Amino acid sequence: MPTKTWRFAAAGAAAAIMFSLGSWSIEAAQAQGAIVAIVNDEPISEYDIDQRAKLLRALGGLRGKIDDKVRKRVLNILIEEHLQRQEARRLNVKLKDKDVDDAIRNMARRMNSDVPRLKALLEKRGVHLNTLKLQIDAVLAWQRIVRGRYGALLKVSEEEIDRRFEQVKKKPAPSRKIYVLRQVLLPLKKTASPGLIQSRQIEAQKIITNFKGCGSIRSAIKRSNAFDVRVLKVAEVPADKLTKPLRQRLDSIGPGRIFPAGRTPAGFMLLAYCNKKTLKPPPVTREMVQNSIYNEQVQLVAGRYLRDLRRDATVEIR
Repeated sequence: MPTKTWRFAAAGAAAAIMFSLGSWSIEAAQAQGAIVAIVNDEPISEYDIDQRAKLLRALGGLRGKIDDKVRKRVLNILIEEHLQRQEARRLNVKLKDKDVDDAIRNMARRMNSDVPRLKALLEKRGVHLNTLKLQIDAVLAWQRIVRGRYGALLKVSEEEIDRRFEQVKKKPAPSRKIYVLRQVLLPLKKTASPGLIQSRQIEAQKIITNFKGCGSIRSAIKRSNAFDVRVLKVAEVPADKLTKPLRQRLDSIGPGRIFPAGRTPAGFMLLAYCNKKTLKPPPVTREMVQNSIYNEQVQLVAGRYLRDLRRDATVEIR
């Protein structure tokens, strides 16, 4: 049996990172709005719920309006997170600033971005970067707690690994379709005059006319004599992350085309469709299967641990 190593699945960790935020005193919560719950003398305010909902939306974990159902879901998440934080303090589990900073950098990298742009994205949505830091701190501390308490007890038999490995080989993961896109922004203030708006529209149309493929974007801008045009980084977007109408339009025009994507708060946006490719999943190894089984066991014991904390907690919903 190889040395036991396990880690939370990336998707689970990313989801968990989205799901943590909390206040630390009743006075602070009162300053941030009405208190809606108290967990072992620690408050959760309306502000906490609003911040979490905004963060979920900014990171793609929430669509649609923030209704009572969503707020109730967010409140339940925050209650559980407070319990996790309290347990971390009780066990004196602390993280280094570098641990949190590294996690943020990795998160930004997975989003094809960097920390400054991630910070700008969050602030644009009304979320401070410190909110994300608090979340990551809570998630990593909780992972450390569960590892320390249950890691040595987790065991997976060779037979179970072999059985699951055979199942995976018989049903490999499907390939993913990826759209390679690039946005071109013509900045325009909300208070722009009708004349300036019309001028920007003409520039946008000239860029479309001069466009000869994604490699020609900058030369198309230059030939159009357009000023202050921003070409954003290439984005590789899975098909399931695009809206159905946009996906249908891309399929209808084919790669190598550019078209207006509409007026945004920042200005006119053009969307260049550069390429479409199919990504095959990497071959599954026996070690990957072993780690997956460990992750399942960790999630199971972590869930039981959290249920025990909630059972013993004093939670007041206002």
